[in-house]
Amino acid sequence: MPLATPDSNAPVPGAPGSPEYIAQRQKEVEEQFERQRKINEDAINAWDEAQRQRARQRQQEAEEAARNPLPLPVITPAPATGTGTGPSTEDIVTDLGGSGTGTGAGGGNTSPEVNFNAQYRVNSADLRNPADVVPLGNAMRRLYEQGYRFNLEGNTSPETPSARWQNDNYVLGLARARTLQHTIATFYGVPLDAITISSAGASRLIYNPSGGVNYDASRRVIITAVPPKK
Repeated sequence: MPLATPDSNAPVPGAPGSPEYIAQRQKEVEEQFERQRKINEDAINAWDEAQRQRARQRQQEAEEAARNPLPLPVITPAPATGTGTGPSTEDIVTDLGGSGTGTGAGGGNTSPEVNFNAQYRVNSADLRNPADVVPLGNAMRRLYEQGYRFNLEGNTSPETPSARWQNDNYVLGLARARTLQHTIATFYGVPLDAITISSAGASRLIYNPSGGVNYDASRRVIITAVPPKK
């Protein structure tokens, strides 16, 4: 009887094309699919959670805005006639180093400063009385016509502001300076590029004679006039 010989066409176990090989490859494909499905699922869950967090944050901001409604830091109506209190246009021109005839102190400095003590609302960049801007606006326009440029430095009282200002007095101070910058540019003809802005936050407080902080007076803008180069 002749000996049986292996079928030369039968695949070797484990070799490509064999049932074992096909089963192993199928298992690998299924495992890879499962890994990718898990990655996709985690990514979708992370995106959903980020969306939920943003929704919660927006809801919190809306609730805070409803509790503490604040005007935008922009003055839209034109300032009314001045109140007649505080320094005059001539005083401010002199204090800032111009050629006015007032009695301010600072005309000899190269970059004198003037405190603009118009009151800002608490936790806001909005002026309480836009009429307070009138003497300052007129003075800055006259000095600009002489070649002066300006920096407005916003200042705050020491309370921590709301999330609208990122709980940061520097941000609130900068917004106050920007309010005044846009008011002067809009209603008094001093171009924005002639007025830079900065912020000192709550680092330059004003104190009462008793030693306590004067909160109202600390909420102000300090104006520096830079004379033209000769």
